[in-house]
Amino acid sequence: MRSGRNEREYPRGNMSETTDDGYWYESIEMTPHERAAFLRQNRVALFSTVRRSGAPFGVPLGFLHEGEVFDETTPVYLSLGGRKTLLSRIRKDPRICMTVDDRQIPTSVIIAEGTAREVPDDDGSLIDRFYHGAGFKTAKSEEIDDEVFMRNSLAISRTAVRIDFDHIISWESRKFPEWRTLPAVHVAYRR
Repeated sequence: MRSGRNEREYPRGNMSETTDDGYWYESIEMTPHERAAFLRQNRVALFSTVRRSGAPFGVPLGFLHEGEVFDETTPVYLSLGGRKTLLSRIRKDPRICMTVDDRQIPTSVIIAEGTAREVPDDDGSLIDRFYHGAGFKTAKSEEIDDEVFMRNSLAISRTAVRIDFDHIISWESRKFPEWRTLPAVHVAYRR
């Protein structure tokens, strides 16, 4: 158990659990519709797999999610090319974890655990939806042309991967009631 003046023991597992002092985490959990909207706004996720040594290894990748909800019934797709070391890890151990955040504080996060597997894409329609139908965009830079980047990416042999999730947790800290009522705090940093 953690100790300290301003620390609180948070529940493990389901975000809708409460602590003894009555904090409801259900109020900050994203709904399946909110999760889908969050995935549309944040097109890169950290995908973590297991190395041969047992150590986790995370790779930031673009992904395809199609649908109005994101829950345990809706998959996510990857398009893997190049050396395909991620694909070789998936073949040995299909467990995978996807973490998506908005890189802001207070945080909004989706963490989803599941299994990944190669899927047939003989006609290339899945890879095409990945690049064209999902609103894929490169970094906002005049140095990179979206069409040239996509054409070069598609020239590399691609493998489609489907991820089915069995456990999803999410939260949007800005929903936490205390964030709305806390006074502004000014912190002085010392060197």
